[in-house]
Order: sequence, then structure tokens, then C-alpha cells
Amino acid sequence: MSQHQKILNFMQISIFFIQNIDIVNNLFTFSAFSFVIIKPIVYIYKIGFKILEVNMKKRILALLMTVCLLLSSAGVTAFAAEESIYDSISNGFYVKDGVLVKYNGKESDVVVIPINVTVISTDAFATNSKIRSVTIPKTVEKIEDYAFSGCSKLKTVTMADGVTDVGIGVFAACESLQSVKLSDSITGIGTDFFLGCKLLEKVVLPSKAQYIGSNAFEGCESLVEIDIPDNVTTIGNNVFKECYELEKVTLGDSVTSIGTGAFLDCHSLTDIDIPDSVFTIGNRAFESCMNLKRVTISKRVSNINDMIFIACPNLLEVTFNSDSTTIDENAFFGSKVLTIKAPYYSKAHDFANEYGFKFNATSYSDKDGWVCQGRDWYYYSGGKYVTN
Repeated sequence: MSQHQKILNFMQISIFFIQNIDIVNNLFTFSAFSFVIIKPIVYIYKIGFKILEVNMKKRILALLMTVCLLLSSAGVTAFAAEESIYDSISNGFYVKDGVLVKYNGKESDVVVIPINVTVISTDAFATNSKIRSVTIPKTVEKIEDYAFSGCSKLKTVTMADGVTDVGIGVFAACESLQSVKLSDSITGIGTDFFLGCKLLEKVVLPSKAQYIGSNAFEGCESLVEIDIPDNVTTIGNNVFKECYELEKVTLGDSVTSIGTGAFLDCHSLTDIDIPDSVFTIGNRAFESCMNLKRVTISKRVSNINDMIFIACPNLLEVTFNSDSTTIDENAFFGSKVLTIKAPYYSKAHDFANEYGFKFNATSYSDKDGWVCQGRDWYYYSGGKYVTN
């Protein structure tokens, strides 16, 4: 093979890579690879031209043009094929059969979801670092898992009441999120829903919500107040864990269970009334609530497990509404100034006597005889107080 033929073969391979990498650069911004590969090839390419005959140059130029046309055509075909997947592509919204599949628009202020959208797909806006506000119209019925997760600059969300179904982690790691107006038609708050939303201060939960999933508000360090609607029956594990500024919690009358670590590390919480609808409280539910002072326990709770109120050094008063609720030995470990208030002769009374806690009676015994109610003694006989 002649020297000129070898150079020609090398140039043909070089031209192919030059054009191919150029397209890769345009589509994927593969700049590092371009710097390492293209520049040396272009340099060799220019040197090769100097030693080739004129007709050889023409052959290479013709080949170059052919390769460019073929690859350009392939790129246009690929783009056209992508467009054909969606019903509409407008302003960065990619919609198929009413499902907003993804958003890659340039809008950085207010993003309004198009009215032809009924579902916002999984990860549709995930990790978007531009959008600051989102408005969701009443046509949207469902928001899937992690749809807006990791939107680092998202501050406000307004959701019309058309949304009934939401997935898990919808707004997880939206660390700038401050204000949210949720649809009142949502039937439950999913796991990780607002996980890590550090600046979120207050949320009005939907009245139709029936559950709050695990870790839903974990790490919402600025959350100050929360009202649990009356339809909610379950508060999952670690729901309000590390909500350091949470001061006030109102539990609805339908809550039946409070999960493990539900209020773990809520340092600002001072009072909690657990309604009589509650049957179970998970371990460590109120651990390290450093400023918790007063708690009222549901009469349907049969047992206070070990460490439910561990490391609550300022706990002053726990009131029991049942005389049969048992208390494990370490339930109030670290509470040094605690007073237990409960019916006289109750299990809580026995616990206080055994472990040296102060005790105040809240009601009489169901047995005839002298009973204590508060600081006063009464004689109880035949189901009623005897005053004379």
C-alpha cells in the first residue's frame, strides 16, 4: 500500500470521528472528550492535507460532505421520532395522553401546569434547579412519586382541589420550599412527602386525608404548628422527626396509632394531648422532646412501652385517663421532676409508688371506701359520693 493510500485511509477514519463527535457534542455537550480526541485529529488532518495531491483533497472533501449529510439526517430523524412520542411539546412541557412526562423549559419564575394535563408523572420536575413557583390547575387529578423532589429553588406551590391522589416523596428535598397550598381532596399524605423541606413553616393538611405516611415531615426544621384532621387514623413512623421548631400539635379524634419515633427530637414541643381514640403509641415516639412539659394519655392505650418518653428532662406532668394502663420501667427514663396524675389505685398509681415519682389522684376508685380526688378525700359508696 502506497504512503498516499495509507494517509487517505487514516484521513477517512479521522473525518468520520470528527463529524460523529461533533454531533455528540451538540446533543450531549461532551466537551472533555472533544478536547482530548478532536483537536489532535484535526491537527493531523491539516498536516495530511499539505502532503496530498489536489485530486486527493477533493475526494476527502466529497467524503466529508457525504458523512455530514448522513449524520445530520440521522439526527433530524431521531429528533422527529422523539417528537412523535408525545401528543404535545410546548414551552418545555412534554405531554402524552394527558400525562406530563417531563419538563425542561427555561421558565425560572412561575410555572403553570397546562390544563390538558391530568397526571404529573414520576420525576417530571425532579432536581430542577430553576423553578421557584408552581401552580397546579384543577384538571390535574394525580401527582406521582417524587414529581417535584429536589427542586432546590422551589418556594411556593398552589394546588387546586382537583388533585385526589399523591405519591411518595412528591416534594422531598425541596429545601427552599416555604409555602404550600394542598388540594383539600387529597386522601392521604404519602411517605417522605415533605422530607427535608427545611424552610417549611406551616401546612394546612387536607380535611379528607386518612393517613400520614412515615417520614412525611422528617427534617422540616422550621415547621412550627400542625393540625391533624379528624379523618386521619394513622400517623406513621418518624413523621415529625427532627422538626426542631414544632411547638404545637393538635391530634384529630380519629387517630388510632402513633408510630415509632413520630415526634422524635421535636425540641420545641411543650404539650401534647393524645385523644381517647388512640390505642397504640410506638417506641421512642416522644424521645428527646427536650422541652415537653405536659402529656395527656388516651384511656384506650393499654401500655406505655419502654423509652416512649425517654430523654425528656423537663417533663413535669403526665395524666392517665385509665386505671388499667400499664407502664414499662424505662418509659420515662431521664424525667427527674415528673408528677403522674391518674385514678387512685390505678396501674399508674402503682408505677409511681414503685419508682418514686410524685403522684396526684384525678378520680375516685370504683370500690366503696375513702378515695382521693385531687387533694381532697371523699367517701364513695354504692356508686356515688357520700357527702354526709
